[in-house]
Amino acid sequence: MGVLELLAIPIREIEHRKARSFLTMLGVAIGVATIVLLLSVGHSLRETIQNELNELVGAGFFILPEGETLMSASGGILDTKIISKVKSIREVDDAIPLLYENGIIKELGTFPVLLVGVPVEGASSFGYVRVSEGRDWTPADEGRPVCGLGSSIADQLGAKAGDTIVVSGIKEGVTMRLKVVAILEPTGFFEQDQAIYVPLKTLQEAFHERGKATIILVQVKDPSKADIAVRKLKKALRGCRVLEKESILENAETIMETVEAVLLALGSISLFVGGIGVMNTIMTSVLERTREIGMLKAIGATTRQVMLIFLAESLLLGVLGGLAGSALSLAMVTVGNRLLFKIGLTFKIRIVPYALALGFASSIAISAAAGIYPSWRASQLSPIEAMRYG
Repeated sequence: MGVLELLAIPIREIEHRKARSFLTMLGVAIGVATIVLLLSVGHSLRETIQNELNELVGAGFFILPEGETLMSASGGILDTKIISKVKSIREVDDAIPLLYENGIIKELGTFPVLLVGVPVEGASSFGYVRVSEGRDWTPADEGRPVCGLGSSIADQLGAKAGDTIVVSGIKEGVTMRLKVVAILEPTGFFEQDQAIYVPLKTLQEAFHERGKATIILVQVKDPSKADIAVRKLKKALRGCRVLEKESILENAETIMETVEAVLLALGSISLFVGGIGVMNTIMTSVLERTREIGMLKAIGATTRQVMLIFLAESLLLGVLGGLAGSALSLAMVTVGNRLLFKIGLTFKIRIVPYALALGFASSIAISAAAGIYPSWRASQLSPIEAMRYG
């Protein structure tokens, strides 16, 4: 039997049993789409974090108390008096204190919202306040009960510029009536888009945190001299840690690598289930075509040729399932990005070539592996016994 004759048999079999073949390929396609989608989401998250951090900090870094992290820090845990020390460093261009407090808005239930106190004049320097609707803050707003709403929380409240919101602090006795002067542009980050930005002095007064901050953002004049500024600040500031952007990126990279590994494992499980479906389909095909196998051997088909027939069917299911899964992942990303845009998030999922390549290659590998045993069993059948079957 020639190669073309061998290939024609599995193609004819797939066409003959369309429903079963479709369900088998669907299982593989879902596994491939899951791998491509999850890896692309992980990669896109990593890129977004890097870009947002670059935009927020630039060539700068953070100052926060020893033992605190950016995720855990809140309240007035730093004295803003240290800003004079920070600015005395020749390489430092600016230092902006930020105060983080937790609050509750009645309309949103008991879910806490993040209140961020930002100096009015320094807000735009680090990209914290980018107005989509309303107006920019002015020096006259410092100390006044005004705020800018992140895009997500504004959507949830149905708020617009000019409205008034009431925020209760987690701390007892803290209630703020804030006039919304701005709705901010979406950043793609949940925490920032869900935050309420308040002039620093306003938040300090309301929470009895005068002269206090949670973290300080530092910008240097010359990025090439950032290391010098860091060394000087570490010597000058006791009880504080200087957190460089590179350190944050390294930590984020480690976290994202772990996340991507978990996502890949989840996708692999889905594809493994698809592989079991391929094995089941080929095993069923072998049982149904036992007499046909006997006839093929009787007219001269070798053990190797019989094995190749069923292995080719398995591979064909994997290739078609892989192609369908790749197309499905592209469609899911398109729909997902539209949904993210509709809810006001700028985060965009981008399909990465290595994810497509890995997903497609995995579909072929898992299908080939799934087809080996059934193909071997078919090749070992005795022609006489096979023709007596059924």
